[in-house]
Amino acid sequence: MTTTHRLTGPYDIERLESIASDPVTIAVSWSALEGFETPVREGLEAMAHAITHHTGSLGVALLEPGEGGNEFHVVARFSSGVELRDWEESDERRELLARLTPYVDAVNVAATHSPEAFFAALVGTSRARKHHRFVLDLLWFLPASFTVSW
Repeated sequence: MTTTHRLTGPYDIERLESIASDPVTIAVSWSALEGFETPVREGLEAMAHAITHHTGSLGVALLEPGEGGNEFHVVARFSSGVELRDWEESDERRELLARLTPYVDAVNVAATHSPEAFFAALVGTSRARKHHRFVLDLLWFLPASFTVSW
C-alpha cells in the first residue's frame, strides 16, 4: 500500500489563517531505489516544474545526490500554508507522486513556517519587533541549515 505524505499538519480551523498566513518552506528528501535514480530525477524535475507554476509558489530547488548517493532533496517555498495545502491536495501532485512511488524507497518531509508568526499565532500574541525576529530567524536558520547540510 502506498502512503501519500501530507505536508501540512492538522491545524485548529479557527487558527488556520493566522498560523498559515506567512510563507512556509518545505524540504522533502526522496531516497531512490538502487538503479532507479534516473526515473526519480526525471519525476522530481517534473514536480519542481509543476511547483514553480503552482499558485503561491515562491520558488523551488532540486538538489541531486552526491557521487554514489541516492537521496534527492526538493526544497519549495509557498506564500502561505493555505497555498501549500492547495498544492498538496492538487490532482497534479497526486499524479506526480503516483509516477514516483515505484522508484522510491523512503520519503522524509520537513516544513518550516516563520517561527515568530507560528508561535505568536499559537499563543495569541502580536508580532515581535524586528530585532526579535532577526534573533528568532537566526536561532532556527543556522541549526536547520547545518542539519540539511549534514
